[in-house]
Amino acid sequence: MARTTFNILIEDMSMGQQKKVELARSLLTPAQLYIWDEPLNYLDTYNRRQLVDLIKEYQPPLLFVEHDRHFITEVASRQVSIVPLDR
Repeated sequence: MARTTFNILIEDMSMGQQKKVELARSLLTPAQLYIWDEPLNYLDTYNRRQLVDLIKEYQPPLLFVEHDRHFITEVASRQVSIVPLDR
């Protein structure tokens, strides 16, 4: 990545770049629990794989909402399904 990339305003970045910055900032902030809403949105295949590898290696305490079944089976230790109640 070119050093000039670090001088771009966040507003001028692509959605994928913004998502990567958001995820990095989240993980650099110490927390007892990270809560992520659809962390794979806007990420390309390469970055998705990097995120899976990172989560598997460091195992941060993480609660996430995601629709990508592959990501879920790769990183989740438990799953909670939320379904509507019968009325």
